[in-house]
Amino acid sequence: MVLKNIAIRRGWNKKRSKLKARILRGASIDSEQLKKYNLYDWYKKNKISKQQSPSSSNGFIIPRDSIEFRIPTNFSLIEDHDKSFDFLNKIDTLLNGNKPLNLTILHTNTKNIDLAASFLFDEKIRKYKEKWAKLKYRIVSSGEVSHTNRNVNNFLLSFGLLKLLNINPDQFGSNFFDKDYLDKYETHKFYGNSVETHLLSQAASGLADYFNKCLRHNNYQMSNVTYLNLIGAISEIIGNAEEHASADRVDWVTLGCYDKSDHECSFAIINYGKSFYQSLKESKYTTATAITEVQTLVANNKNFFQRQLEKFKKVSEEPFWNIMALQDGISSKRTDQKTGKASTRGQGLMDFLQFIEGIGVKDTSKVSFISGKSKLFIDFSYPIHYVQIGANEKRRRIVFNKFNKLLGEQDSDKVISLEESFPGTIISGKFTINEKYLDSIK
Repeated sequence: MVLKNIAIRRGWNKKRSKLKARILRGASIDSEQLKKYNLYDWYKKNKISKQQSPSSSNGFIIPRDSIEFRIPTNFSLIEDHDKSFDFLNKIDTLLNGNKPLNLTILHTNTKNIDLAASFLFDEKIRKYKEKWAKLKYRIVSSGEVSHTNRNVNNFLLSFGLLKLLNINPDQFGSNFFDKDYLDKYETHKFYGNSVETHLLSQAASGLADYFNKCLRHNNYQMSNVTYLNLIGAISEIIGNAEEHASADRVDWVTLGCYDKSDHECSFAIINYGKSFYQSLKESKYTTATAITEVQTLVANNKNFFQRQLEKFKKVSEEPFWNIMALQDGISSKRTDQKTGKASTRGQGLMDFLQFIEGIGVKDTSKVSFISGKSKLFIDFSYPIHYVQIGANEKRRRIVFNKFNKLLGEQDSDKVISLEESFPGTIISGKFTINEKYLDSIK
């Protein structure tokens, strides 16, 4: 009897979904059907009049109405997180309606676009088009490329939105892009998730290979030890993200884009799930020392909380937990849950940052660490250094103030609160390659 009821309910839901799709395509449904499938109020709100009904193309329906997006001038989570997140949040609101809309995307005034911001926007557009394609709608995309920076257009065609949408560049005119745009970049993109566990090692080695390819364009390469250490660091970063998340499946992506003309190497590791703050705060394996240090940080940063209160009308200690998350040996998984003994966990992030610090030319390296409602901006103006822990151990530290004090008052341009929470973590950055730290292959 239970199984029969489940089958009936599934059939009812399936029929209801089909009716909704017909309504969105402009069909008229009789009132008895609407009442039977609890769609009467939904129909009145979402029905499309005959005057508004879309045209058809190859079995797919093309909406008549469209919506316009104007990409920010500096679309970068590294350099302008406020405007970039405001824009991305606006996109979510506008695309969350019940009527299909064609998309007009304007990069007209865009002068800079970074890897992470580009990817997050592209994913929203891709998922929106896929959602409506399942209901037999073909969303038409149109727009303009940048009129101020042809390098932005080269990137969009090689790795960004225009590549995703399979746009022919000839329609824009040769003044807006370089004919050899595909040859200007070395790129990397790898999707993975916690269910298909074998993908983690492929992603780690793939991103490490990408960095090595960047170096080879300058006639250098990593030593074998550096290469293996980097794979280990990336594996730990992604592995932690998978373990921290509350969901059964954690999706993540690794990205890379190297500009051969100016030797700038960009990267991003993006995952969805719990933030570092949530993971550390909730874990019973977070050390008492780490908790005490966060409490000291909070006590020493009254000005920080005052700024938070003025901007957001509320305060959060989340940025200080993320400062601790970066430090050597801090991990919610650092204590082995079976033996209770200390492990080597909590070193991956610092290994990765130390690699970036070493490989990048001074004053060119920038790393953005966004997790939950917090952003840490790292430009290595305060270098990674070692501190003595007890009699026999040294650990690496990265600080965010000129006093070189981990628990002191933090620089407001490096330790930042965000108004909206990102559901996971974004580690993104860029640097110009520094040959001093590399092994020559000449």
